[in-house]
Amino acid sequence: MGCIIALTSAAFGGKLYAQDPLAKIAILKGSNAIFHVNTLDQLNSGVILTNWSKMTLFFNNSKCDGWELTISADNVALVSSTDTIPLTSLLIEPTVTNQVNETSLQISSTSFSPSIADTWMLKGTGINAVEIELSLTYKLGTVTSLLNFDSGYYLVGLSLNLSPINYIP
Repeated sequence: MGCIIALTSAAFGGKLYAQDPLAKIAILKGSNAIFHVNTLDQLNSGVILTNWSKMTLFFNNSKCDGWELTISADNVALVSSTDTIPLTSLLIEPTVTNQVNETSLQISSTSFSPSIADTWMLKGTGINAVEIELSLTYKLGTVTSLLNFDSGYYLVGLSLNLSPINYIP
């Protein structure tokens, strides 16, 4: 059994505005997470990919009250050709490893399951030359066993969105 998670990223200037050239996400490592589950222990206990995805967020926009990083899944489940695993079996743990020009960084939760709706993961009030280094740990089947699912490659796309808060055009 395996799982591939493809991360895509975008930086938007708000719901009704064009893309903001002053906000970007650079995925440095781990844009795909592949889980190989092939032992009874892994089926019972799950698989953990510690600090698998690493990225840097850049934000510089004085026409807002801060920034927000959201994440969403493209499906309600991880899918294979023969089965599906609910997104609740996948946990994501964000860890900030460095921050520049951000004094009020907030993390929504130390561990959460993604959903198809945009869910905020990080936010801050910095507006000038903000740089955040972030890593994501993925845990599949660590809360509920994977014994009832078919083996195979399971896929789900995850999208990251970096956007200003209360953008003033």
